[in-house]
Amino acid sequence: MTMGKEHQQVFGIKELYRPTQEPEVDIVAVHGLNGDNIKSWTSKAKDSCWLNHPNFLPKYINRGRVLTWGYNANISTLMGKTTSSDRILQHAQTLIAELHADRDLEDANERPIIFLCHSMGGIVVKRALAYSASRSAANISHLQSIYNCTFAILFFGTPHNGSSKARLLSSLTKIASLALPNAAGQIESGLVNALKEESETLQDITDQFSPLISRFRIFFFWEQEKMDLKYTKDYIVEESSAAPILDNTERCGIAADHREMIRFDNSTSQGFRTVMAALRRYTREAPQVIGTRLNIAAEMLSASRQNEAMELMKTVQPSVTYHISRHDTSDNGAATQHSTTYPDVSTFGALMPMEPPLHREGLLLEDSGRRDSFLEDFQCCAILKTEVDKKAEDRPSDKDTDGADSAMKDESEDGLRVGLNRRWNRWNWGRSRE
Repeated sequence: MTMGKEHQQVFGIKELYRPTQEPEVDIVAVHGLNGDNIKSWTSKAKDSCWLNHPNFLPKYINRGRVLTWGYNANISTLMGKTTSSDRILQHAQTLIAELHADRDLEDANERPIIFLCHSMGGIVVKRALAYSASRSAANISHLQSIYNCTFAILFFGTPHNGSSKARLLSSLTKIASLALPNAAGQIESGLVNALKEESETLQDITDQFSPLISRFRIFFFWEQEKMDLKYTKDYIVEESSAAPILDNTERCGIAADHREMIRFDNSTSQGFRTVMAALRRYTREAPQVIGTRLNIAAEMLSASRQNEAMELMKTVQPSVTYHISRHDTSDNGAATQHSTTYPDVSTFGALMPMEPPLHREGLLLEDSGRRDSFLEDFQCCAILKTEVDKKAEDRPSDKDTDGADSAMKDESEDGLRVGLNRRWNRWNWGRSRE
């Protein structure tokens, strides 16, 4: 794909390449500060974008769908009224929402994801994945699919940290100098203050992302040539910040400056083949790993939902104490009241679906499939039982206690389960005849 003169910056998700066969992965490119969703990845010499040119990425990764995400990364946003952390979070939330929407409409919510991130775009992606990982509530858990499906991240010149806050601030100042070439070497105080805030934000985002990093394949790339900053030449993001030495991560330098390190002129450009080899390896490994991860995530989510339901049931239907009255034939012939505390409904809901249907007094719960909704029905039965016991308490103490009440007296917890199960069968049988 050649750029031409009519290209305009596009915000949001844009599909650059779709393979002829069903895609195995989604490759998502995110540009940096003052970047462009296509120009940032396009060689000026050849006027071609390596993300979708047939002689570049599609030639080596023929089962990958290539997307790019554009956002307002203008340097002026650093000096807005909202805080830096709020602005990055807004971009992160938008990335997750738009990427999920695109994949959902493609029926591809389980397809593995590989991110390509340049400079500050890597910060947005790290914040986005931390945000996605936290979306576990029922109404928003679909957003967690981006986190669960992300297999690998390739960072190009992203400032992850520094040996000191001053060094991190220095990296950000130089990145800003690229965006404001006319002000290089004399960045105004307002921007410096914003960059100081930004350095604090970047460290916070790194701290949020650190617990998640072992989940992904990570490849760090750093620039090996200095940029011309008008009054001097320097590395924009030093190797120590762009490629921290961490366990189970890969590192590689690219013989280009900060801006040109993601603009490959041809398939023999230094760094290009390393990037392609990594992408091809990740594409092969991702489907099986992500499939297993999604199965585990689904089981964990189901278990979490069940725990929430059980806790809710304990609140709605607490343990009930049934008071059984009977005539005591002891020496003084006085009527006494015996009380038994029965476990709450949620306890029986957890135990009873595992039991086979009961044959009691000719009554059989024939449709075992209905026991899947047993907890709901059992709650109704328990409420009915409570009403019966209230009536029993109002009876005269010398009333004959044979029948429904006598069936419950002196029952152990084990016997209680049988008794309540019998009553549930009676109640269900009676309901079926209404």
